[in-house]
Amino acid sequence: MENNKKRLGTEIALGTSTTLKQLHGLDHVQDWTPVNGLETIENQAIRRKFEDAIITSTVLYREGLRPFGQHNRNRILKKYVRSLSYFKGKTGMETDQLQRIIFNFEIREFQSTENSCAETIVEIVRAFQNELFIKKDLTDDERKIVESLKLLKS
Repeated sequence: MENNKKRLGTEIALGTSTTLKQLHGLDHVQDWTPVNGLETIENQAIRRKFEDAIITSTVLYREGLRPFGQHNRNRILKKYVRSLSYFKGKTGMETDQLQRIIFNFEIREFQSTENSCAETIVEIVRAFQNELFIKKDLTDDERKIVESLKLLKS
């Protein structure tokens, strides 16, 4: 923050996950909300991004967003759901395993299976993947997703 004469101060913001990470001596903010079932993924960068996609997709869907339409918030969820396809392919994960992981995450985080979105999210992932395999003009991101999924089919 500054006025036209001098700097007045610096603004900082700390989220709850960053604060909890520091308080509990965790290596990463996502260690506070781990996603069980991804521990065997050796590439830590892919594992973290996959965790983030699962957490964010699940929470946004449960908050009422849907990965359809043009509203900016819905486009954000759509990108996360698409990333689930990419990471599923990169890690060789089967669709039913992804559904179990999302479902178990919901149970742990929300202490309930009521309003579970695991099956719905996985159906959206399947529909997206089916669409990609018949689509003629793919974007660069879509091409990467298709290539990762071809690794899974091999």
